[in-house]
Amino acid sequence: MPITKNQALRLRKIDSMINSRVEFPSKEKLRSSCEETLYGSDNGDRVSISTIEKDLKLLKDEYDAPIRFNKTHGGYEYLEKFSLDDIPFTDSEKDALMLALSTLNKYSGIGIFKSFGDAIERLKTKVDLNEIDNNLQHIQFEELPVKSGIEFLEDFNTAIKNKLAIRVLYWSSNSKQEKHYTVHPYCLKQYNSRWYAICREPSKDRMVTFEFGRVKSIDVLNETFDIVGFDIEQYFKYSPGISVNSDAPEKIHIKIKNPGLIEFLNRFPLHALQQFTAEDEVKFESYLGPELIHNIRGFGKGLEIVSPKTLKKQIEE
Repeated sequence: MPITKNQALRLRKIDSMINSRVEFPSKEKLRSSCEETLYGSDNGDRVSISTIEKDLKLLKDEYDAPIRFNKTHGGYEYLEKFSLDDIPFTDSEKDALMLALSTLNKYSGIGIFKSFGDAIERLKTKVDLNEIDNNLQHIQFEELPVKSGIEFLEDFNTAIKNKLAIRVLYWSSNSKQEKHYTVHPYCLKQYNSRWYAICREPSKDRMVTFEFGRVKSIDVLNETFDIVGFDIEQYFKYSPGISVNSDAPEKIHIKIKNPGLIEFLNRFPLHALQQFTAEDEVKFESYLGPELIHNIRGFGKGLEIVSPKTLKKQIEE
């Protein structure tokens, strides 16, 4: 049975952890490490214990991995020398890794991703993916905007990790001019193929968002700061994209006039908090940002705003 890209990456991660010999990884340790590697978080939303149990069974049944649970150490080990690195990749694994490598390869020459360069080349050689470009001609990947500002990712990331203030020269679309900001960078977010830095401007006690494409320069300062009372999940909870308002979120009530849109809205929600009602309606709380307006307008007359009136007016303008 063909395996998925994520499954292939999880199996390799589990194998490397068991082979590390530094510890005897438990199911929870394997789960959290796989989720962190694949998705950048370890809260259990995307990789479950049952998923890891299936992966362990697959390693035993399909790859004859000599896995056993060591009760003394409370984790897994190999009874004898074994590594997936010694097993040729299957066609399905090659296809899965091609997709993963092609994505990484787009970033391999940029800042913090440069360290992936050698690893990518080693994997290409190992799984015979040197013709990767020809093999993926039938897939069109989303390109970064020409002026993406991706070269600033490393500086932003360094400042956030070390809690260092930065001085940013930024072109404002409102004032139509460049301006310097001294800020404390809190987190980064990618949205619609663009990167954003969410920062606090201490001189005005406010949060500001910088789109990388409008950043002209960054200077990392020798000035540390503390992050107090900020949680990225809570910060974006009511945002349908990148916009966060100082005003309280509004209660959104939308009638679905075209029933055929219900399945589509299930797969591509207007908002992460949306809930459907029995009356073919959808409700959620959200900031009234440009992303929400753009998303709703994309459905044309298939959606009707019931409330609030301010949103209804903006959609009709």
